[in-house]
Parts: sequence; structure tokens; C-alpha cells
Amino acid sequence: MNKGGIDKADQLASSYCFMRKSCKWWRKIFFWGLEVFTINSYILYKVSTRRENRTPMSHFMFVRKLVEQLVGDFRDGASSKPGRPSTSDKEERLNGKLHILRHCEDVKSKDCIVCSNRKIRGGRRQTNYFCDTCNRKPGLHIGDYFERYHTMEKYKI
Repeated sequence: MNKGGIDKADQLASSYCFMRKSCKWWRKIFFWGLEVFTINSYILYKVSTRRENRTPMSHFMFVRKLVEQLVGDFRDGASSKPGRPSTSDKEERLNGKLHILRHCEDVKSKDCIVCSNRKIRGGRRQTNYFCDTCNRKPGLHIGDYFERYHTMEKYKI
């Protein structure tokens, strides 16, 4: 390799520099290696395409295609958020299926999920009726509140 080849390699390396300010020595080595591998693979790509009498793509497009192939569909699968599972019961209560209201004297009364508000004084409303179909078995008053809970997304009063 002559001096011009080294200058060209330095030029390619400086175009899209992977090096970042980092205290971790192993991280610097990793990114240096990644940069060297990218440049070497681009050089091999250019040699092979010229042998086949095709025009090679630019260094920018090569790096872009390389990143797309490395990442692949990985980004699409990361749509779920980490953390605790949702406590939302929207899918269950708004599914359009038949929900059954039960009356239970044996169990102590529950707060009505629609009209009860413990944050204000005197805002707690209790009932002996609950939806037997829903997993949470929410306390509900008969009539409008039962219907409101199972048909509206924002049901609180």
C-alpha cells in the first residue's frame, strides 16, 4: 500500500468517526474496531463490485445500508415499554360482551368505581352490586353507572 492509500483510509475513517469521549477503555477499543471493520468491508465491497463491472455505492450509502442490515427489525420489536404491566381494564370492560351484574349480601359492600371518590370528604359511595364478568369485580351501582363503565372510555364522574 502506498502513501495515498493510507491517506484515503484516514479520510474514510474521519468521515463518520465512531469515537466518542469515554472513560471506558474497552469502549474506545470497540468503536475503533468497528470503524476499522467498516472501512475494510467498504474497500472489499468496492473491489468486488469493480470486478463485476458494476458501479459501487458511495461510502455514505454503504455505511447506511450496513447499519440498516445490522439493526434489521430490532427496532420494530421494541415497541413495548419496560416496567410493570398495565392495570388498565379497558380491553376487558369495553369488549362488547355480555357483562353480568351480581348482588351479594355476604360480602361487605364495595366502592362504586364510577361515582365514588375517596379524595373528598363524603365522596365515598358504596354498593353491594358488582360486575361478575370483569376480572377486577368492580363495585357498580345499578343502571346508568353499570352501563357507563362498560361503554365509555372515561367513565368517572
